[in-house]
Amino acid sequence: MTFRVRRDAPKPLIKAAIEGLFNVKVTGVNTIKVWGQDQALQGFPWASARTIKKLVVTLAEGQSIDVTTGI
Repeated sequence: MTFRVRRDAPKPLIKAAIEGLFNVKVTGVNTIKVWGQDQALQGFPWASARTIKKLVVTLAEGQSIDVTTGI
């Protein structure tokens, strides 16, 4: 599963939150920072799109997250 999280969120806190919210066992947490690209906008010479942090969660074998149910 892939999630979008706050840029300052640490991996142990994210792992605990995923396990608590979805009642699953998380075996791995990988984070990826996607840097915003510089762009020319109207009235501003240069601006930067927002940098986001993506999270890829690996679950234990046999575990799954049902995305059709609300949290």
